[in-house]
Amino acid sequence: MNQIAMTVLHQREVPATGSSRFVWLRNSGERIDLEPNLPAVEAKLNERQKRILAHVLESGSVTSGWCLKEFGVVYNTAYRDLAALVRLGLLKQEGSGRGTRYTLQAPSP
Repeated sequence: MNQIAMTVLHQREVPATGSSRFVWLRNSGERIDLEPNLPAVEAKLNERQKRILAHVLESGSVTSGWCLKEFGVVYNTAYRDLAALVRLGLLKQEGSGRGTRYTLQAPSP
């Protein structure tokens, strides 16, 4: 994964209250051990999801149509990849139907 995508992952982590050893991934409620935290999150991503994050960083958003063309996969596969990134709190869905776009989820303060 490129350094920019790893930075995005790092910015999405929210420390657990009273503990500096664990982080909670926003939207998924999943607890990740900080030792090491980035590889743990990265390990949950497949190569398509890593490329989706890189594309969002470069262009600002991604659509399922882009995933279909870029990866040569069916709609359900593209949707599962995007939905997983939303569940991990890395992307947010904007719009619905054919106008759905996915953008970076802003880190909480």
